Amino acid sequence: MANKITAKDVANPDMLNAIRNEASDAYRSMVPVATNANLADVGNPILTYQSVQNEFLNSLVNRIALTIVNRNMFENPLSFLKKGAMPLGIDTQEIYTNPAAGQTYESGTMNGILTPVNPDVKAAYYRRNRRDMYKVTIYNEQLTAAFVSWGNLEDLISSIVDSLYNGNTIGEFNLTKQLLGDAAQNKKIVQVVTPLPVDEATSRTFSQKLRELSFGMSFPSTDYNSYVLNGGGGNPVTTWTAKENIIIILRKDVAAAVDVQLLAAAFNLSYADYVSRQIVVDNFNDADNMYAFIGDVGMFQIRENLRRMAEFYNSEKLAWSYWWHCWDTYALSPFKNGVALVTEAYV
Repeated sequence: MANKITAKDVANPDMLNAIRNEASDAYRSMVPVATNANLADVGNPILTYQSVQNEFLNSLVNRIALTIVNRNMFENPLSFLKKGAMPLGIDTQEIYTNPAAGQTYESGTMNGILTPVNPDVKAAYYRRNRRDMYKVTIYNEQLTAAFVSWGNLEDLISSIVDSLYNGNTIGEFNLTKQLLGDAAQNKKIVQVVTPLPVDEATSRTFSQKLRELSFGMSFPSTDYNSYVLNGGGGNPVTTWTAKENIIIILRKDVAAAVDVQLLAAAFNLSYADYVSRQIVVDNFNDADNMYAFIGDVGMFQIRENLRRMAEFYNSEKLAWSYWWHCWDTYALSPFKNGVALVTEAYV
């Protein structure tokens, strides 16, 4: 996990000199090397010449601000479910092959030796379904104020990062929760009805159900994946999940009501090992009946398709606008195990 980088960590001479080192010859000829004592001298040519302003801000936003953003992505508690980048194309294909069926051995016969037995191959396709953009505007007055002190420069960087990072991180968090909530409401995921844990008795029932599901998913089965629920044809999918790949997502009220030590004991895990598998969320969007999920981490098919910054200078307003485009694919694999625990089944 990356260490958190803040605006304070980069609002310093090293940051200004990093921008200068990669700038044009014209920029370097006008902007001096930064020290702790000459912030105003560095800012003077930047504030005086439009071309230097544009070059400075473009580097500040594209190089510095997004470095902070990308290093802080872990603050979304569900960000580890992302499967990485997919910069080309808009569709993703996932292939799954069912285990081969056993046949009775018959000695002394050649029947069926030339009869082909094709593998039972399934395919699922996921299309890019998120195209969001986040905008931040920097006004001339903000840029002028930034070169008054290192603290003001830090504030300018923070305003950029907070706008872009918080917007996208909240968006990713909500979309991941919505994946599960929509699947439950639309009956596209296996549902198990269990009383909401509110006291010791219901908490024990809940923890026992989680343990039962965890054990069940570790064996080859058709009971816990959503292939048939999503309209899959032919034979149902037989799959299983290694115990180390099982994760648990709990709604916050459930996490508060159930003793974590009780849950750890139910899985025969240490407190630390159990906590590493549990993620707490505020809700599953509009799926009020759903209060927990247990399943395979591989069920989440979340991929980045595009991260791109675009900019525009408004001469009339003396303002620079930046748009951070975030395009992604959000889907759940029908071949992986996953169960929604609900107080009442969606029908």
